[in-house]
Amino acid sequence: MRYGLVRYLAMLPIAAALVCGACSRSDGEKPAAKPEAKPAAAATAQAPAAPAKPDVSGDGDSTPSSAPLLIYCAQEVRAPVEEVVKGIRTTLGIECRLECEGAPELLSRIGRMKQADVFVADHSDYLDMAQKEGFVKPEDVKTLAYLEPGLLVAKGNPKQIKSVEDFRRAGDRNARTTVALADPEKCGLGLITQRIFEENKIPWAAIEASTQLKVPAEHLLIMPASQGAVDLCIVRHVEAAKVAGACDFVPIPPRQNVLSVVTAATLSTSRRGDEARQVVDYMAGPDGRAVFKRAKYKMDV
Repeated sequence: MRYGLVRYLAMLPIAAALVCGACSRSDGEKPAAKPEAKPAAAATAQAPAAPAKPDVSGDGDSTPSSAPLLIYCAQEVRAPVEEVVKGIRTTLGIECRLECEGAPELLSRIGRMKQADVFVADHSDYLDMAQKEGFVKPEDVKTLAYLEPGLLVAKGNPKQIKSVEDFRRAGDRNARTTVALADPEKCGLGLITQRIFEENKIPWAAIEASTQLKVPAEHLLIMPASQGAVDLCIVRHVEAAKVAGACDFVPIPPRQNVLSVVTAATLSTSRRGDEARQVVDYMAGPDGRAVFKRAKYKMDV
């Protein structure tokens, strides 16, 4: 098992590079080329009036409608959102462009770039954070679907893992249980995992110290678990279904669990607030929710 983990760790940088390549290539806008200086006008010439600053309140429509709306989308929910965007193009006639990353990075990018129109996160905490920063109004936040975290273990559950409490036992050397976790600073699942441990009064620091592998994205937990390099990790039910033939998914009882609430909102940085709201309303409407339902997301709690 340790040989398998070492082999996986060697492959992890390559896998991460491939994933980043699959996401939007745009990690930030390149600075515009500096215009060539023009000869100074005569001293008697009147200087032209400064152009008006664009409206970034989220209520204006100053950007040409032919430009795609920019959607910041959490990588973990990329697949259904891509499908929803196709419906938006057909039904509303609005073109959208996705930039996909972990929700923590996207939240930071909203403040740095101030260019996005819509934010889709894999957990509502990120929309709460965006509200505190003034980038989202509470009335603009819409719930799209839910993801259920659970324990991913080897097929047949040879370690007899039954609950979150087994993470405490994993810290015992005699248990010989290899643990992997999602990084809370890199992706939404990591934040959810922290919340689950808090709910069960399990110190995060203790679990982190006994963790053999920490990954920046949820899907990077699937390969080591399915190959037997990891005995125990937390993933959400949609991701676990991808390796159902190689792993078992042990549900966490509702009172001990924290559901991921997939949410979307119009951003105050949008220059096309009306269209951005139409997009979010479509996502949260019957057609958008139908896409998430087909992708096996939970629609009710």
